[in-house]
Formats: sequence, C-alpha cells, structure tokens
Amino acid sequence: MGCISVFFRRILLFIISLLGSRNRIVENDSIDSMTRSDPAADTQSEQPSKNHLRMANFNGVTTIRANGILLDDNMQPDVKAIAKLANANNVALYIVAIVSDDTMEKHVRDTFKAHNLFTSTFTPEQLLFAETHEAEKSIARALSSQKHVTNDEAVTTDLSRFVPAIVHVGRLTQAVPRDNITVVQSLTELL
Repeated sequence: MGCISVFFRRILLFIISLLGSRNRIVENDSIDSMTRSDPAADTQSEQPSKNHLRMANFNGVTTIRANGILLDDNMQPDVKAIAKLANANNVALYIVAIVSDDTMEKHVRDTFKAHNLFTSTFTPEQLLFAETHEAEKSIARALSSQKHVTNDEAVTTDLSRFVPAIVHVGRLTQAVPRDNITVVQSLTELL
C-alpha cells in the first residue's frame, strides 16, 4: 500500500513540475508546502517589456490565436514562425484556430500536416479549434495559460485579468488597461 502512495505522489509531483516555473515545492516535497508565488517572477511581471516576452522566456503553457497571426486570410500557416514556436524550450504550445465549420477545421489540420508542422514537441492534439472569441478565452483559461498571444482586442482585455502575460499583435484602439499586456506590431518581434 505504501508503494502505491509513493507512486501516486511521484506522479503528482511530476504533474506539478509540468505546470511551470511559478509553481514550486518546498520542504519535504509536500503538497501543503506548495507556493504559487515566486517573488522574483512577480518583480519581472510588474514591468513587462518585449525582452522578457521573447520566446526564450516563454515558459509553461502558451496559447496563440492562429487567425491573423500564424494563419493568413486563406488559412495558410506561417511555417517558419510555427516551427520556431513549436521547438522553443520549456513551452507547451497550443495554437487556437477560429473556424466556422468542420470543413475549415479539416482544411487547417490538413495544411498543418502537409507542411510537416506536427512534431514530437507540437502534436495534432495541441492544434485546437473554436468557433467564437469566447471559446478562445475559455481555452486559454482552461489550459491555465501563462502567456496568450492574440490580435483580438476584446480577448486581450478580458484575459488580462486571468493570464499572467498577454501579447496583443496589432494596434489597440484603447489605452493598455493592465501592466501584463504587451503590444507588438507582428509576432516576429517576439521570435
């Protein structure tokens, strides 16, 4: 019985370690001693800059809206950007494509396959689909995204309360409402 509990404890610790660098275990690896706050990380996030948002610093779960950022108007992928994102160290990348129907979903999936974008670090299960902007927000929150990249102003504003770092690609019509939002003109500024 003790062997089983040690096994489950190790699995739980492994899962917790996958959640990102902001979660850490202290003193005897006990769950009760887990802390969600890392003062050094909090100091960095208080003053966001393009430098600390570069992909080298994208640790943990990162969600990116595909439409208009990684996919053009014809739903063709930016192969170089996706390959660079998929191969970044310490990043669990999820790409969210907004599609209107199953045919469009199949087209996007087939295009990713045709360009050999699925690898051991970016699998077909990490290409997600949604029909609405609300679904994009729900996906980012459900995955406990540490960073979300979008070009939708409403998503940027709404998610800024829940996601530690938001990157808005393009222009914002309003002033940046929170310190955790960084505005860039193109994704290449981060790569």
